[in-house]
Amino acid sequence: MKSRIFFFIISACSLFILSGCESNDGRVVNGSGTVSVGLTYFKEQTTAKASRIHHYVQNLDMENYTEVEELEEDRAIEKGASTADLAVESPLLEGFYPAGITMATDPDGVDAANVYYNRNKVTLTFNLLHGENTVGETTSVISGYFGAPIDVRKDVDLGHSFFLDHNFEPRSFPATDATYDLNVGNIAYFIAETEIEGGTFVRNVNGTDYTVTVGDFFLAGKELSQYLWTQLGQENPSHFQGKLRVPVEGEQQDFRPLENLSWFDCIVICNMLSKIDGLIPVYSIDGETDVEKWGTVPEDFDSENLDKWNLVEANSNANGYRLPTEAEWEFAARGGNSSASKTGGQNRDHVFSGSDDYADVAWFVNNSSACTHEVARLEPNELGLYDMSGNVDEWCWDIYGDYPAENVENPKGAENGAYRVKRGGNYYGSASNSVETRSRNLPYRRTSGFGLRLARNAHPMGPAAE
Repeated sequence: MKSRIFFFIISACSLFILSGCESNDGRVVNGSGTVSVGLTYFKEQTTAKASRIHHYVQNLDMENYTEVEELEEDRAIEKGASTADLAVESPLLEGFYPAGITMATDPDGVDAANVYYNRNKVTLTFNLLHGENTVGETTSVISGYFGAPIDVRKDVDLGHSFFLDHNFEPRSFPATDATYDLNVGNIAYFIAETEIEGGTFVRNVNGTDYTVTVGDFFLAGKELSQYLWTQLGQENPSHFQGKLRVPVEGEQQDFRPLENLSWFDCIVICNMLSKIDGLIPVYSIDGETDVEKWGTVPEDFDSENLDKWNLVEANSNANGYRLPTEAEWEFAARGGNSSASKTGGQNRDHVFSGSDDYADVAWFVNNSSACTHEVARLEPNELGLYDMSGNVDEWCWDIYGDYPAENVENPKGAENGAYRVKRGGNYYGSASNSVETRSRNLPYRRTSGFGLRLARNAHPMGPAAE
């Protein structure tokens, strides 16, 4: 310990010697500007009389101090004056506390007392509304020093949560301890993930009715928004953004659907979101779930890795995000076990998802003003799902092919084919797009009308889900 104290004293004296100052009877002599003083060298009282007082505040490097020149004053100071006697209150010292005194002789020969103020150590407490941290707690804290910039996203333990509302202060630590309510949630919360109880619906194939049965699954209540994607640090690919493509009056740009997505883009997004949310990714290419190792996303028929990407596989045991199957999508769009055909005494469901009038639930060419709209602005269907009809088409997992002429359980589409299924219709589409209407496109194709609704397995099984 003695050698450490000696080091501090020598360091301080050396600095002043370089500044052309001198030492007098072991007292550090004032220099100009920034000074360096070891914390162990501070005294609680003055060791001699003085005629001047200087006030120094601790820098962010926690070693150097800078004089608050506006507070310098000439006055008689007796030997034995305490730190409390010499400290002053001033807005210039907010966030600091008096730590000790050193004695010095100024360049003009006046004996002076230097009062040093250290930065307050501050603890910020964050109440994580709608979220929890990595240890399952709803409160996270960070500590630091007054004035030091903070990056809450980086330094606060938010678990697998992300900001829903990050308009809080401060950007740096306040002068005292503070508590903030930080409105955060995981991806499932943000997208209004809903558990859909499995069941059946009737599908007509070539004039004959067959039953389609699906198991339980999770489905997002909202189309994936631009806000969520950009909050996770990703580039926004959407057509509808910027000054030339503003939303209609009263709607928020951030909460328009993420669009201009190919089917390949969607499987990348699903795996990325799974990783962020601490889930097991569903999709793999050549046995690899890390999208960084998949290579470039195919963008046209001539892409070198198109054949490889077309062989993407889905792990039914994983608990991560995925595309819904076409059958899951249609069952949910019809209202699931709460559909009109099962609760209204009729043998049919609504024409559109949640209503027979598209204006209640869907943005089509008739009412969209030729643009996408903020998600969840219209009425939901019986399951609380928004925009299942209209706004943007939603990619499904299935390879497009003829429906099988038989009763089926958990169908996942054709085994071979060049096209992938889309469902729901979009803002430039016709209101003839009912809950039964299916469409298709090449998996590398992107337009402003192609978007994404996330799904997950409700009961993942096996070692991959542990």
